[in-house]
Amino acid sequence: MTSLEIRDPRVTAVVGPDVTFEKIAGGCLFTEGPLWHPRERFLLWSDMPGDHLRRWSAADGVTTFREPCGKSNGLTWDREGRLLACEHATSQVTVTLADGSTKPLATHWNGQQLNSPNDIVCAADGGIYFSDPPYGRAEFFGVPRAQELSFQGVFRVGPDPRSPTLLVDDFDRPNGLCSQENVYCCGPGGIHVFGPDAVDLGVIRVPEYTANFAFGDDDLCSLYITASTSVYRIRVRVPGPSAL
Repeated sequence: MTSLEIRDPRVTAVVGPDVTFEKIAGGCLFTEGPLWHPRERFLLWSDMPGDHLRRWSAADGVTTFREPCGKSNGLTWDREGRLLACEHATSQVTVTLADGSTKPLATHWNGQQLNSPNDIVCAADGGIYFSDPPYGRAEFFGVPRAQELSFQGVFRVGPDPRSPTLLVDDFDRPNGLCSQENVYCCGPGGIHVFGPDAVDLGVIRVPEYTANFAFGDDDLCSLYITASTSVYRIRVRVPGPSAL
């Protein structure tokens, strides 16, 4: 089976006529939250069930960044270059400080603990937005416990960790946040690529069940893919956005 399902000819200009998978890591329980550091040239990703935040670089290979890690999922950088993490085990969003310690940025809403922050982005103006489904309260992906909130929403971090701003509460399972121009998203079979006009251009057929991805390398034309037990890298033609 070809690694690229072409549904619209425009996909070859975005991704290329085909893709080749390079496996850069394996042996994880479930990989998520890939994040590229453009200046120091390394990739971070979460192995949620393993409670292990890993780091990869071409020079050092795979090393440990943080263990335990609160069963973190989505990761991003803030405008100061600090690591932001969505933690399933603690139901909070944290920022990593210069000394390596973490500080909570969002923990509760109206006195009730957040479900399990899942994915996160930082806007150009410094605004921090995160999705809050209940996955981290389930076996394997988090710590089993009852849900306190009666809804699953999307929030913006506020000045008080106990009072983030609720933006929308009518989702069933809110997850990834992003996007301008071409849109990549995980879906059945791998990564679906959509044009600016919302047309499904094609599907990158990933060897394992795909959870997330991030653009990286100096030209931002490498797509780092967290897929079940592994992390893969492919090359595409149109660069993606940098998270920093």
